[in-house]
Amino acid sequence: MNLRTNLLIVLLFIIAQFNLNAQNNSWEAVKEAKSGTLEVRYFENPPFSYMKDGKLSGIEIDILNYFAKWLKENKGVDLTLKFSEHEGFSKVYESLESAPVNSVAAGTITINEERKRALNLSAPYLRNVSVLISHGSIPTARSAKEFNQYFSGYYPTTIKGSIHESHLKAFWKKYEIDYNPEIQYVGSPIAVVKKVAESGRFYGYTDLITFWRYIKENDQYVKMHKQANVADEFFAFAFPKKSDWSYVFNEFMESGFGFTATKDYHKILEKHLNYEVIEYVEIKF
Repeated sequence: MNLRTNLLIVLLFIIAQFNLNAQNNSWEAVKEAKSGTLEVRYFENPPFSYMKDGKLSGIEIDILNYFAKWLKENKGVDLTLKFSEHEGFSKVYESLESAPVNSVAAGTITINEERKRALNLSAPYLRNVSVLISHGSIPTARSAKEFNQYFSGYYPTTIKGSIHESHLKAFWKKYEIDYNPEIQYVGSPIAVVKKVAESGRFYGYTDLITFWRYIKENDQYVKMHKQANVADEFFAFAFPKKSDWSYVFNEFMESGFGFTATKDYHKILEKHLNYEVIEYVEIKF
């Protein structure tokens, strides 16, 4: 055999192994084997996922642990969750493009039409409000004229490729904001708040829960401009488009009255949030 033939055989072998591994890691295969592994891709983002007393915790982490418990009780499947930390939202999201089928992204992923086309999204586990925040030195804007007056010339900060970046662009267009084109990209929602808090020259969008947690733990003067907030968003977990794991996960989330109607769901929220925030973000059936 010549070199070209040898290379072709090696390539076909690699493809066959890849397809075999994908089949073995599918939900159907794991269900048949009664055991398997789900790779969880996350980034540290309190209170959704963070280390506490040397143990990984958070709203998203706890929901996934309840999913594993549900699989054992309802399907007789022993599921191992393998956690893989990434640097930020963008890294988590981008990693799904080439991820194995038994992968899930936990990264406060907002449901929108573009992501529905690119990924398999779960049923929502939390409502969200995206809040426009600034340092307290910027006057509170309550009209289009004031937004234009107070924010023009200041510096935007956001997460690249996030829903908050889309909100910023819509904000600039709606209020005709003159902004510095050099957007200061950061890796997480809490990094947006910290950037805004550290300097009176930055503003950006973050999620309500992250904003709440920051002001609860810090005394810096950061505030929201409520008129520019964006409500009625929903967070979900994301699976690769080729994955069949979203089907069984959505069964866990939606069967009967749904996981969000259970005491376990509310225990998770009460563990990581206060009542004043839970009222705005819990999924109600």
